[in-house]
Amino acid sequence: MNFKRLSIFMVVIVVVAISIGAVSAFELSFNSDSDGNDITYNNGDLEIQGLEFKIPDVYEQDNNATKMGESTKLNGYDVKLTQAKFVKGDDEIYVKVVTPVDVEFTNPTPTTDNSVNKTIASKEGLMDYFEDDTILFYYVDDGKLVEIDAPDETTLESMLK
Repeated sequence: MNFKRLSIFMVVIVVVAISIGAVSAFELSFNSDSDGNDITYNNGDLEIQGLEFKIPDVYEQDNNATKMGESTKLNGYDVKLTQAKFVKGDDEIYVKVVTPVDVEFTNPTPTTDNSVNKTIASKEGLMDYFEDDTILFYYVDDGKLVEIDAPDETTLESMLK
């Protein structure tokens, strides 16, 4: 093969590779910052800071609500918040991972009449039930506080691995 044909062949290979990469990345989103706060989402598999969740197929990611290691306060303590949001019609799922800066997290305890201790998929945490039938489940995993807002318990249970 002469040099001109080889050059054209290489250009075609590069164009095809870029095209395939663009198509295969359609379902994939990846966000990361320099502090290791990262989110990957591909075909329903969500990973935030090394913690894994399964998002039901009927939900779509809302990238406008993504937060990457945002500095904030939680009960007066400095923390970093990483979050992903998913929607299906009026139903919303938020998955939030809060990394401590100057506090150590322990498993939450009930604070209201609508809060109960609950274990889901071997995750011991606290479930809050709201008047609109949505729920909030939070627990500590790997030193991080995980908070999942979901439309119902069935959806929540399907998300935890």
